[in-house]
Amino acid sequence: MSRFLTRRARRARAIPIICLLAIACGPETPTGPASAGLSPTGSLAKAGGGDLAPIEAFDLDVRITGRFEPGSPITVVASARSNIDMQAGTLRITAPELESAKRSAWDGSFRVAVGAKVAPALEVPAGLARGQSSTISTTLTADRSGLYRVVVSAVAEGRESNPGNSIQPAVHKELWLLVDSAGGRAMEFFDPSVTPTGMIPQLGPWRKLSDRSSLPRGDGEARILTSDGSDHYRVVFYDSDSSAYLALPGLTAEFNVYTDDGFGGSEITDYGFSGTDAIGDMTIECGQWSVGQTYSGMLRFSNQYVVLSNIFPFYGVSGAGGYDACGTWSSAGSPYQIIAPSAANARVFATLTSTIPTSRSYFGFQRNQIPVKVYSDTGTSNYSAGADDIEMYGNAIWTAYGRFAATHEYGHALHEKALGGNAASGNCPTGGHRIGQLTNLQCAFSEGFADYHARAVGSLYFGLEGVDYTYGCLAYSSNTCTWYHGVRDGSGVEGAVASFLYSVTDASNDSHDVLTYPGSYVANVIKTCVLGTYLAQRRIDGVDYLSYCLEANVDATVRSTYFAGRTSGVTGIYLNTATKPSGWSAADVRQGWLWDLYRQ
Repeated sequence: MSRFLTRRARRARAIPIICLLAIACGPETPTGPASAGLSPTGSLAKAGGGDLAPIEAFDLDVRITGRFEPGSPITVVASARSNIDMQAGTLRITAPELESAKRSAWDGSFRVAVGAKVAPALEVPAGLARGQSSTISTTLTADRSGLYRVVVSAVAEGRESNPGNSIQPAVHKELWLLVDSAGGRAMEFFDPSVTPTGMIPQLGPWRKLSDRSSLPRGDGEARILTSDGSDHYRVVFYDSDSSAYLALPGLTAEFNVYTDDGFGGSEITDYGFSGTDAIGDMTIECGQWSVGQTYSGMLRFSNQYVVLSNIFPFYGVSGAGGYDACGTWSSAGSPYQIIAPSAANARVFATLTSTIPTSRSYFGFQRNQIPVKVYSDTGTSNYSAGADDIEMYGNAIWTAYGRFAATHEYGHALHEKALGGNAASGNCPTGGHRIGQLTNLQCAFSEGFADYHARAVGSLYFGLEGVDYTYGCLAYSSNTCTWYHGVRDGSGVEGAVASFLYSVTDASNDSHDVLTYPGSYVANVIKTCVLGTYLAQRRIDGVDYLSYCLEANVDATVRSTYFAGRTSGVTGIYLNTATKPSGWSAADVRQGWLWDLYRQ
């Protein structure tokens, strides 16, 4: 549902949207030639990181050559080198907007099918041993000028079964084809500034801004809309994992309304807001507008949970002479489509938008909106407490691993801002960490909580039940542990700490797992429990301190027998205001951590 400011506020508030459109994605995004006040809206490019360091299953190289003119062949060559031993794999080249335009016979009624797999231009099986390479190529042809996406994918269907490794089994490389009779090119980022004057800066064949019929209509949509004095849109994104267009809920929209000024131009006379609902639909209420009024605005990856710096434009035409008036298409019509240009941005946004409500419900705490930056290149995704933002890199976005990475980093953000601060942060090895690695009490607790958070909100990438992490890995060669610690002690291994935390709150499923406490209890203990004395207060920064707080006692025998990583410990609990749940038992808590951390 869209909404408007009062008449008095319109002109005062109309300027900011122009400024926002001018900066688009912000200064960290590579910029192209200025046109229509828009900059590229692809993922950012940056090297760096500091938390999760996944091993990508492939190194992927793509070359695109051709004249980039309508009807001329464009050759795509992709070479993949495997970094793991695969049971099976697939190499794929997909051009989703080209395929959709071909399916509509290039007749101007461009649209994409939502929820249906897009046929690849080429797909071949590729079972590769580590170090082996495979090269594929195909030819694409666009019959009409426009801006089209190419996605090259290398997917490992069977990854190495080495517990404790972070392996990203799929690599998707997204590139863009500008096809134009005057000569086009291949581009690394979606850049709406290349759109010719008078055309809609969206993916697919160029469509005129002045022709409402050229806006893409949904194909096979479930909902049938009737005239109601509004324009209806469905916002979708291309999901590289499923090779399908999916709805994109939770976006915020801001738009200006333009009126003919009588001198051959137009002026801004109104300003409104809207956004996408749970199925990606957006409504612009325009039935009260005058003939000839138009609107344009931007869709922002922003809601109460998360905000990305990227935006992308949308345009509408209402009541212009000879065109459909607002909301007057037939009852057989369906929403106009808007395709989000960057699949990576959309995937991260969709993941966090769908999982943060689960986090709030599970733990009973919430934090403020989290800023997220999405980078296109390889790096180690991380949460920065100082900047209070998340950085997601291209190797940690797709597949189940991508869902784990995003929800892991949000776990850090929740810990820092909603649970009293992360007293254990800053103690992990330089260059990243692995779930089965032996580090130290502080690193294992900080990262173990983030792993636990990811599992609690639905990530199934790492197993936390029935997996023995108590022998921490001391040395790795590539993606294989070559030296395990000879003593069972999971207090310094994040996977073991995460397993214990999850066993506290999940349903009891074996003789060792006897705890089923609310997630809100664990969160409250972490937030409120203070050990030591009034003059020497210690917050929880290791699973040893967490265990004392959950048991509501510092047992001297335990302190001297377990948790060897603590050179000097506390002797008592100063404050613990968390309310014990029904059925609480110190003996059950001890049984839980003895098993998950020591297999005793």
